[in-house]
Amino acid sequence: MKSMKKKLLLTLLSGSFLISNSYGIAKWGIDLTNKRFNTDFGVKAGGNFQQINAYPFTPAFNPGYIAGAYIEHRWNVLGLKLEATVSSAKYVTEFAAARKYYVLDKVTTTDTVSKADLSTMSINIPLMGEIRASERFTFLLGAQYSMVLSVKDNNGAYTKIHKPEDVFKKTSFAAITGFEVGFAKKFRFGATYTMGVSDINNSQIKGIDGKWITTGAQAYLTYRIRRWSKHPMPGL
Repeated sequence: MKSMKKKLLLTLLSGSFLISNSYGIAKWGIDLTNKRFNTDFGVKAGGNFQQINAYPFTPAFNPGYIAGAYIEHRWNVLGLKLEATVSSAKYVTEFAAARKYYVLDKVTTTDTVSKADLSTMSINIPLMGEIRASERFTFLLGAQYSMVLSVKDNNGAYTKIHKPEDVFKKTSFAAITGFEVGFAKKFRFGATYTMGVSDINNSQIKGIDGKWITTGAQAYLTYRIRRWSKHPMPGL
């Protein structure tokens, strides 16, 4: 029985490989047995729209920016892409920062109106696998490591009561997926979606000590600065 299962599995894998190989040759003139590759280095810049899906933050994708560099290695229809980016994000609380749930023991304040308005600056290291659906279109899927570089209190409402650096944990992980489309020589448009898998809440304040998870969307342009290739592949 086990032998039959192994034979069936090998048959399916062999069939999948032959189909993908035939499709690649027919679609792009690609031979998966050839040692064809491109290695690209470039830069990217665009918008970052991020939110925290938890109380006490307002669920809204507030605008920020993302910028950085990438290195990408492609083998025919498959590839790997490593990026290093800096991004900004903004989070606003749903209620005033001085509401009773935010106030530590033995702390009093007269400001019961201003909502906490916090901005962060982070460095991100995403590593993504690539699948080329066509000469211009590429799917992305991978994981991202992020580290908070700074937290800024934009209106001072939170700092009156707490230390802004005590709000968020320094590091976190997220899953990332998206696509890129080549539209001109050396240029691509891309869009990605990130889903946090780490709790970033570093606060011990009673009432807001639950799990904070971030989600975000990014839209950007990339520009290829240099390409190293062996038997260059078609596509942008």
